Amino acid sequence: MTNSIGCIELSSIAVGYAVADAMVKAASIDIIWNEIQCPGRLMLMILGDTASVHAAIEVGASKGRARVVDSLVLSRVHPDVLAAIRKRKAAKAAEALGVVEALTLSSAIQVADSIAKSSSVNIINFNASIGIAGKGVVMFCGDTASVSSAIEIADKYAATRGCTIHSAFIPNPSEQLLARKRL
Repeated sequence: MTNSIGCIELSSIAVGYAVADAMVKAASIDIIWNEIQCPGRLMLMILGDTASVHAAIEVGASKGRARVVDSLVLSRVHPDVLAAIRKRKAAKAAEALGVVEALTLSSAIQVADSIAKSSSVNIINFNASIGIAGKGVVMFCGDTASVSSAIEIADKYAATRGCTIHSAFIPNPSEQLLARKRL
């Protein structure tokens, strides 16, 4: 069953491509994200069953060695997280909007999954674009209490993982803000 996601971020683009090739050859996975990011990183995201994703990430970490910036294996990923990554989640009018900015793509995905599983919010956007220094941004909406709770979950995650996360709570967000595909 395809329900696990893996990420590996590398500080070398060339090494990143070699890692991607080794991972695909080592396990039955699909690369769903292969993006060059600032500052000169290659970010890979894979999808597959849990055992295959674990195996591929282990191969990638071994091949990438010192060039690995961060990695993650997330089993039983929440469907809202996958929909947001694939840009298939539409935003609806909401009482509140939460925005979490994480230091790495992997930490942003972990935060998004924790939020989706622990609070009643809808993950509406996931962004890791060129020009944001390798950070990941997660947007979610819902009622005021749920969005506030989700931000607390993200802050606790940052404290336990030791990564820097910034967040914003936006009450009564404008429809224009919710309608944008990317921020």
